Amino acid sequence: MNAIALISFDFKWLEVWVNRLLRWEPAAYGFAPVCFDWINAIIVSVSEGRSEAASGWEHGRDQLFTGPGGSREVCINTDTTTCEAVAPRTTSAAELDSDLSKESSVESTGSSVDPLDTSTEPVESTRIDLVAIDLDGTLLRTDKRLSRQVADAVRHAAIKGVHIILSTARPPRSVRPIYRHLGLFTPQINYNGALIHDDRRARTIFHQPLPVKLGERLVNYARKIDPQVVVSIEILDKWYTDHVDSSMPTETSKHFAPDFVGPLEAFLHKPATKIMFHAPPDRMGRVLAAIRDKFGRKVSILVCDSHLIQVIHPHADKQTALVRVAGELGVPRERIMAIGDAPNDERMIRWAGLGVAMSNAWPQVRDAADHVVPSNDEHGVAVALRRFVL
Repeated sequence: MNAIALISFDFKWLEVWVNRLLRWEPAAYGFAPVCFDWINAIIVSVSEGRSEAASGWEHGRDQLFTGPGGSREVCINTDTTTCEAVAPRTTSAAELDSDLSKESSVESTGSSVDPLDTSTEPVESTRIDLVAIDLDGTLLRTDKRLSRQVADAVRHAAIKGVHIILSTARPPRSVRPIYRHLGLFTPQINYNGALIHDDRRARTIFHQPLPVKLGERLVNYARKIDPQVVVSIEILDKWYTDHVDSSMPTETSKHFAPDFVGPLEAFLHKPATKIMFHAPPDRMGRVLAAIRDKFGRKVSILVCDSHLIQVIHPHADKQTALVRVAGELGVPRERIMAIGDAPNDERMIRWAGLGVAMSNAWPQVRDAADHVVPSNDEHGVAVALRRFVL
């Protein structure tokens, strides 16, 4: 049995049981809401309990992310192309679902869309067996929280047996609270496709890092152009650096300490998932131009801030990772739906059998999609799931 299929294998009994229960059509007996809430509670509970036993998460079972002023949030403010991690805060397991639910019940104003309205009939005849969903600007609202409507729709799709794949530029540690809150068992796509991660078992399914020699040349060349440039390296959800400059923080450095601080030579022998360079804006332009000129065809370069450059493998992208996940799960292209908003979602949306863009998406992403749904602040993911999946 292949690696990805094993992720869901030991929960097959639950999927079969739930599908049998759903075939009873409980709505006819007037207890559908209670039934669905009960099933969701079972799935989330099983996910948390068995995930804890299987994976031994590094940051512990009882984590929650904290926003400015101590407010609890699912994740943090980032730009549309990259996402960073946030600081863990200890809380009880019971509080985790309670707090996330309370926050998700506070909806943004300006929309009258009811994504769970039963009057919204599916418009596609092809069955969807897998849905890949971007996080920032798509699954999450602008305030970086998960709405109740979206969470319920995602859970109902998972109960139906649909594979929900979170596909993001974020590292696993930043996705973990969302993944747990939704009670997912599926693999997740991280670092824009450079990593496919099994969070329940805390193991890597697929990793496409930069080659060691290329990473070494890249770092040495950047330091030659600017000896003071700060180098941060992510290797499989770990942060390595030789020093941190607090005047040029990322969201990760605001909330997480490095996993290792020491000479670069101590870890440059390991393939890097992502390499980041930090320098003041008046110096970063020179570094960026030099890296693009010398390595532009050998790496993928992301510029998300005036003082930050991010570099990953040139072939790492969400579409390539999604093709791999779908192949391992045995889901054909025509039964896949991809939902996103940013340029790093475009190829995934074009490739999927059904591509969906948010109304807040970049113009080229909307052009690439088969359908456009309401924005991330108007529960667009729930609308898409209700229209094409549920």
